[in-house]
Amino acid sequence: MKKHTYLILLFLTSLFFSGCSLQKKTNQVDSSQINNQATAQPSITAIKQTGISVNEIIKHNNANDCWLVIDGNVYDVTKYIEVGIHPGGEAILEGCGLLDSTKLFTTQGGRGEGHSTSATQMLKTYLIGEIAN
Repeated sequence: MKKHTYLILLFLTSLFFSGCSLQKKTNQVDSSQINNQATAQPSITAIKQTGISVNEIIKHNNANDCWLVIDGNVYDVTKYIEVGIHPGGEAILEGCGLLDSTKLFTTQGGRGEGHSTSATQMLKTYLIGEIAN
């Protein structure tokens, strides 16, 4: 009986401390959004991954969770959308969860104009990996 009590206590303690560290990370993101609204910050989960599956990409298809695939690279632009500084407004949402948003990006949604150099540089900060073959 004591062994079970010890295991439960150990589990609850680890759960408590992991929850505290997650809350601390979440608060850091919120603070950076407030302090750096002009330069949208990438999400905490923007860990460089490789070979992101099609099934995973298509799940991220809305304003609250948006991944873009441009030239085979996958970008998590969710935080950029949250800040609300995209000059084209909600046009960015057209590419969320698509398997290839390259044409949308290079023609600004079909207007025939490419994005600026600064927009292309900013996009690189949201890179999370490459689409799996």
